[in-house]
Amino acid sequence: MNLRLFSSTLISTTMTVALTTTFLACDDAKTTPKSDAGTDVPAASDAAKDSSSGDAAADDGGLTPIQARGQYLVNAVIACSDCHTPRDPVTMGPDMTMFLAGNPNFAVAPNGDKLPTRNLTNHETGLKNRTDDEIKGMFQNGMRPVATGGTEALNPVMPYYVFHNMSDDDANAIVAYLRTVPGVDNMIPRRGAFFDVPMPAPALDLTKVPVPDDAFPEKESALRGKYLT
Repeated sequence: MNLRLFSSTLISTTMTVALTTTFLACDDAKTTPKSDAGTDVPAASDAAKDSSSGDAAADDGGLTPIQARGQYLVNAVIACSDCHTPRDPVTMGPDMTMFLAGNPNFAVAPNGDKLPTRNLTNHETGLKNRTDDEIKGMFQNGMRPVATGGTEALNPVMPYYVFHNMSDDDANAIVAYLRTVPGVDNMIPRRGAFFDVPMPAPALDLTKVPVPDDAFPEKESALRGKYLT
């Protein structure tokens, strides 16, 4: 992919992610859970260092506090399922029997090359055999391990350059939750060459993102929205 097309894709994706996550951040006030700056959702603790740990008390849904926080981030804030759950061909809604199992036809280039989204379920064709660090390296740094050894850069349609700034606690919570997602056997093919990129997109520099004015009456909530977006 040439640099002009790479830049166009990155800008388009950034706008889409910003609009989507800003909406979700604003909608956050309607729900009980809060983000990193809030206290209603239990903050991830040292137990998150071992995402498979079951030592913490489980919530009513059978999830530990760390897993529940990850569930909130994955489903309510980041909306991973929008891209990683295929659509039902009849209803055109998400096929919940394939929840987070990846979409092999997520995007199609003019030449027919496809950009799939990966299987995030706890299955061998998904993330089951990936380490916690490998998973975080993909969704925070845009680097995916390949079977031949080494890594390859992810296409920036996956907004890892935004997730790069996520706190360690939140990143660990996401991994902990993904470990609980029921496995779905769905082998996703490699993307077409049209969607290859030479390197990961640079991480968003949060110091360049405007800070709400001190006089803004909901500054704390706005700062939480800044972190989420």
